Amino acid sequence: MKTQRPDSSLVARFNSLCTIPSDEPWPSGAKTIDLPDPRPGFHECLLNEYHNSDEALIVKITHPHVVLDADPDAWVAAETVSPFNMLEDWTGQRPLRIAVHVRRGDIHILEKNRILPNEYYIGVMRNVQSTFRSLRIPHIIELHSETTSANFTVRTNDFGTYNMESDVEFHPEVDAFDDFKSIDQLQYRFNDEPLDAFCRIATADVIVTSISCFSYLAAMLNPKAVTIYHPFFHSPRSNWIVAAPDGSFCDKQLCKRFQAPNTSWRGWWDRLRATLPTGRG
Repeated sequence: MKTQRPDSSLVARFNSLCTIPSDEPWPSGAKTIDLPDPRPGFHECLLNEYHNSDEALIVKITHPHVVLDADPDAWVAAETVSPFNMLEDWTGQRPLRIAVHVRRGDIHILEKNRILPNEYYIGVMRNVQSTFRSLRIPHIIELHSETTSANFTVRTNDFGTYNMESDVEFHPEVDAFDDFKSIDQLQYRFNDEPLDAFCRIATADVIVTSISCFSYLAAMLNPKAVTIYHPFFHSPRSNWIVAAPDGSFCDKQLCKRFQAPNTSWRGWWDRLRATLPTGRG
């Protein structure tokens, strides 16, 4: 937003991540119907309308969110073409990686209602750390976001702006990223190239989404990650963890998914000692 230089290659580079093969050759002379925003049950309506027709029909759906939000587990079909579906299961040989997406940047000016407070993310991070520390699992947390070091002005005719009635000056201190200093060993990843940031989030062991399609899609394409989700207009998968406004959540799924494999003598002895009665009979 600050540089106002659009990346003309960005869409093509994102699209290159996934290749969706066609299951049928494109029939010649087919009729094409554009359904930019279909409603649930649209396919039954089409079948009823064209069931007696010999004409080939191709339906183009530009924004399928209404259908997918009604049944978000339908996203499972995307896993077959996801570049992240071959990730190896975590085996305890490395620290767990938690990617936290803190959506900032343009929404300060364009959609302030999508800003989650820093306290929410801090609450999630502390609860995640508490869980993994209780399991004695080494871990790192990455904070992915955008920021700037100087004021700048966003104008109504700038690239990517909308619903702006007048120019707005942006002040970087509004992000208050110093709030996150209370989180131990937090790694800041500010202003990463968008595709690099997307891939880092999509390959994490735990993904903390924001009110943003960016991290939402990254989580959808990673079937092995545990996703901690904050409710917004796109629905969560049934196996996602839904966090409360204060960042609290049920940690049973984290504990079940990431029981630390510990085959060392010390780990064996610690587990045995925990089962022994204390004191003398």
